[in-house]
Amino acid sequence: IDLLAINPSGDKIVLHTFKLMADCESGDTLGNLVSVRFEYPGTWLWTLNGEDLSSDTVAVYTPYTRSPVTFSEVMNCPSPQEPAEWIELYSKEIPLILDHWQIQVDQRVTELKGVMTVPYMVITHEKWDQYLPSLPAERFPVLPNSGFVLRLFDPDSNLMDSVNLENHPDFTTGVSLENPQTGHPFLNGKAWHRSRALRGHSAGMENSIALLPQENITFISADPRVLKQGAGEPMMITVRGEKGLSYVEIHIFSLTGNPVSSHEINAFSSPLAQIFWDGNFENGSPVPLGLYIITAKVRYVDGTKKEGFESVLVNCP
Repeated sequence: IDLLAINPSGDKIVLHTFKLMADCESGDTLGNLVSVRFEYPGTWLWTLNGEDLSSDTVAVYTPYTRSPVTFSEVMNCPSPQEPAEWIELYSKEIPLILDHWQIQVDQRVTELKGVMTVPYMVITHEKWDQYLPSLPAERFPVLPNSGFVLRLFDPDSNLMDSVNLENHPDFTTGVSLENPQTGHPFLNGKAWHRSRALRGHSAGMENSIALLPQENITFISADPRVLKQGAGEPMMITVRGEKGLSYVEIHIFSLTGNPVSSHEINAFSSPLAQIFWDGNFENGSPVPLGLYIITAKVRYVDGTKKEGFESVLVNCP
């Protein structure tokens, strides 16, 4: 008889093998003491497997060192046409059993049940009627229009993610609030922004304000790409040319297109141009937390031109 651990994907691990030394009949009770070292995180199903054997399945949870699931998007002020509040989760580990995970909104707790089968899944009321990947939750909490604190706990009551969205300035009817980073727990709520999706939200899919894919890292890059405001280490922005550079313009904008900082560089045939940005406006005041777009325009020594962009995030230390 094998003692098996089965993960949500169906992978099996044999934890221990028993050998029966006596004949058994239906209804007999067998006792055995087994010590098993199991280091795989998440919820696994443990069961016994053997010829002519039926066995119950027991769910066993092993804590994660870093949460595989994080808060991704919230809708707390739905439009009259879509009267549904919801909380979206993102998971890099698919499928993921969410049984006995808990979402806490301020002091109200909702226990989850089900399996995340896609990276982005919406937690909402039982009456959810949209064709989106969703998990209905009993006693789904009211999401105050003025904001709230979200907390995510695993089955062992470990705090795995939290975000403070109280009095967030971007709460708007019919528009959701999105986490600009994917899979990063405990992001400061001030870094969350209004969705840029056409309908005001992007439930069940990749967020509309997530860090844009790097267009051409060999042309323009930022290091670090997430700038910790006030940490003392500036962001180094580098533009690399395929040939000698003659002139380079580097501009930093907010997502709404407001200018933040501009730089003009005479490169004198150099293969690259670099600037450092400390997360401040040109007048020295710090920029608000959130996403920013860096654009670069270059003219090569042979007269040809090229443009590119990069997205970066300014976050709390």
